[in-house]
Amino acid sequence: MKSLLLILFFLYSCQESFESKYDKALKLSENSNYRQSNAILHEIIDSEDSSQETKNLSYFLLADIYLKINQYENAISSYKSLLKTPIENKLRKQSLFMVGYIYFNNLHMYTHAKKYYEQFKTEYRDDNLIASVDYELESINKIINNGK
Repeated sequence: MKSLLLILFFLYSCQESFESKYDKALKLSENSNYRQSNAILHEIIDSEDSSQETKNLSYFLLADIYLKINQYENAISSYKSLLKTPIENKLRKQSLFMVGYIYFNNLHMYTHAKKYYEQFKTEYRDDNLIASVDYELESINKIINNGK
């Protein structure tokens, strides 16, 4: 019995926490080692044992990585995963903005961008980013109206 407890303790102590795995993925990303970072982030996201907060951070970092390597649809997908979190979540707010931003500035999908920017304005009326959202919406409307 004592040896079983020692084995279990050893296995538990050797296991790296998900928070430290996230920190490792962040450092890898900062060093442009996106492939390894991506693998760690997916491990965190796919695990039933990682906390929701660590998963949220992982989705956001993963989206940022995809954005850096011009995989815009994957970036949007990762950002959208955070739109399921409570409205008070800061990463949710940033993700909602980024979805609109990528649709407009990278994919030139103006109606999609407009939808997410308008959702941002509805959900975060008094936010500091509203001026940026308004500017983006004005630009989108000019493009749409010039096309008619």
